Amino acid sequence: MAEEINLNNLKPIEVGGLDFSEYEGHKKKIEEIEILDMPSQFTKTGKTKVLKVITEPVTEVTSKEGKKTEIRASELFNLKQDEKSGSWGYSTSSKSRLQKLMVKCKCSKPSDLKGKFVIIKVRPVTRPDGTTSEFLGFVID
Repeated sequence: MAEEINLNNLKPIEVGGLDFSEYEGHKKKIEEIEILDMPSQFTKTGKTKVLKVITEPVTEVTSKEGKKTEIRASELFNLKQDEKSGSWGYSTSSKSRLQKLMVKCKCSKPSDLKGKFVIIKVRPVTRPDGTTSEFLGFVID
């Protein structure tokens, strides 16, 4: 039988979240680079491809059940599809976030980013429902 709870007796409970601020400014090595399919409202197909750049673990958290989860910093970068050939690539514009990261890390192509060090940055994110959260990214420019 379910426990009876009186609506009038509900009290606020402070729930602890993860505080990423202590990791801001730390240096971490880029460990993985993946190409992902993502939904997009700006394409005919409703999908696009992005490059996900991921660091080595920044920290580890343990759940109440004892399960350990690694927390890593990551950033997504839009890829572009050539209209004529249909092949995928990245923007060479100096305003491109990926291009800025490659210049900063002295890389000539995205695959060269693996093994380079980046500085961790806490980034806010607003979800479609208006709630906010934070994630670990890294300094790009």
